Amino acid sequence: MKKGGGRRYYRPEDVQLLSGIRVFLYEKDFSIKRLQEYLLKEGVDKVSIPTKNKPMPASNSETPVKIKTTATKLKSESKKTDNRDEVLRHALSSLTNARDILSTTLKNN
Repeated sequence: MKKGGGRRYYRPEDVQLLSGIRVFLYEKDFSIKRLQEYLLKEGVDKVSIPTKNKPMPASNSETPVKIKTTATKLKSESKKTDNRDEVLRHALSSLTNARDILSTTLKNN
């Protein structure tokens, strides 16, 4: 379901299905084709993962659940990357200084 401002909302059972699909693809190493066949044969209920500490809602529930968008995830990952880059630059600078000191010391001996 899409709301104003481009925000997307998902029903709890949609989130549970997507969580299950993720497990099958990344943890159980199913291919997309194999998972499609499994869904057709076994049904959505065999793939869906109930939300922890919450009862599974009725299948006709229209209660929206807001999840992080790709843009939000990228923004938080960008901050982590910026911090990692800063740490790496600092480490490189320290190693360069150490090399220069070592080189100078070796030339003087």
